[in-house]
Order: sequence, then C-alpha cells, then structure tokens
Amino acid sequence: MVFIVDPDARLALPVQRLVDAFGLTAAEARVALAASAGDGTPAIARGLGLSANTVKTHLRRVYAKTGVSRQAALVRLVAALELAP
Repeated sequence: MVFIVDPDARLALPVQRLVDAFGLTAAEARVALAASAGDGTPAIARGLGLSANTVKTHLRRVYAKTGVSRQAALVRLVAALELAP
C-alpha cells in the first residue's frame, strides 16, 4: 500500500481523533501530529513550547500506544487516518 500525501494540502486531523483511536493523551496527540508532519524533536519542542525531553517522552508513549517504532511509520499511520472516512 502506498500513500501519497501533498504536505501543502494536508487535511487537519483533529487531536481528538488520535486520542480516541489510540488512547493518547491530548499532549501526546499534539506531539504525534507534529512528528507526522516531519518535524524533529527540537522543532516540535519549540513549536509546542515543551522541552526536548518531554517531546521524547511523549514520542516513546505514542510509539508504544500506536504500535509503531519509527517516525516514518507514524507518518503513514496518521496519513491513513486522514484519508479514512
């Protein structure tokens, strides 16, 4: 399966959809969305006003709860949710 996503035309996936789908906290879901946009830890931290260590902690929990182990897999997962009805 291949997903082609135009980053300039991305749909805005609501935080609540990730919360509901995977049992993430709202903070974890915000970090997951930022990571799925391709941002690295420093950029996510700056953008969300968090420390880099907090972002890393949230990402570890996101990966555990979603069953993925890499950012690329998280990008695919979020893209699939964006495309789902």
